[in-house]
Amino acid sequence: MQVLALLARHRGRVITKERILQNVWADTFVGDEVLSRAISELRRALGDNAKSPTFIQTIPKGGYRLIAPVAIEKLEDEEVARPRVRTTRSRGQSWWFPSVTAALALAAAYTVWSLAFSRPQRRRASIGR
Repeated sequence: MQVLALLARHRGRVITKERILQNVWADTFVGDEVLSRAISELRRALGDNAKSPTFIQTIPKGGYRLIAPVAIEKLEDEEVARPRVRTTRSRGQSWWFPSVTAALALAAAYTVWSLAFSRPQRRRASIGR
């Protein structure tokens, strides 16, 4: 998230890998692979593609640039402004998450209901055997 916030603060400008590493992981020794993984996770979360980006552009031997439109909005409770990336994701792209969540909730509810209201099985008394 800190990588995205840094890119959003400098939207449209190339931010070098070194600068991102210094700002996000200042007190930790990390390599380029950590940054590459963070960018990959951001792209996955945003539904972006490295080959034809709409959010995060890779600048070879240079760094990264946020190319998505960004609006700065004030928070109601605080006096801090935060960047917000506006997505253009279609409605059909993320249909599976609510569906899976609903299915799991129904399965859990059915399990609880069946355990709570099922009749206990009668056990045969094995007296005298």
